[in-house]
Amino acid sequence: WWTSHLLAYVTRPSSDLEAKLRALRLQLNFAPPLMGLHVRHGDACVHAAQSNTRPLCRPLADYIPAVLKLRRTYGLEAVFLSTDDEEVVEDATRWLGRHGMRVLHQPLDRSVFESSWFIEHRMEAGALDAGVITDSMLLDLLLLRECDAFVGTLSSQMSRLALSLMAHRIGVIPPFVSVEDMPWGCCSWAGESLEQKDGEAMRRVSFGYKEQL
Repeated sequence: WWTSHLLAYVTRPSSDLEAKLRALRLQLNFAPPLMGLHVRHGDACVHAAQSNTRPLCRPLADYIPAVLKLRRTYGLEAVFLSTDDEEVVEDATRWLGRHGMRVLHQPLDRSVFESSWFIEHRMEAGALDAGVITDSMLLDLLLLRECDAFVGTLSSQMSRLALSLMAHRIGVIPPFVSVEDMPWGCCSWAGESLEQKDGEAMRRVSFGYKEQL
């Protein structure tokens, strides 16, 4: 509860970002109810492959059953997709379109994310426009916040931020699925492991990807 309220406070958009957010809503015809879908690839996959604790990146095919289950349960016919992978955008639009679902996504050049060099290091070196990258991330996050259900991977900070902000906006934890065995990341924002502390609690409030799909 406290974390969600704190995050909602610190992520309040500036007037400039709010104007970009309004324009993007109009451009996408962004109109709830919507399902939020976050598929993180890019440099996170490199990090995961080098780590003994982080789960490996999941292909889009792992997310589709969860999306379709939430659609059947809640009647959500549109998805807002947040991803750094253009191939995911193309495949999600095609696969979910076969089920009559509309896929919305931020129009941007995702090729800038295709690198084995961590994105923060590329920005520090001036290889990427930090302002453009930051704005695109924040716009995705703020639109995910406005969704009514969520599918992602809770080892990802972006997915955890989105779910926390959705819970703050709605007032309860929204329907969600994390498509991995780890229910709330490899560690909390405070740094301690949450796997044993509240892993079972998170499994109870989630759809239980492994057990119920």
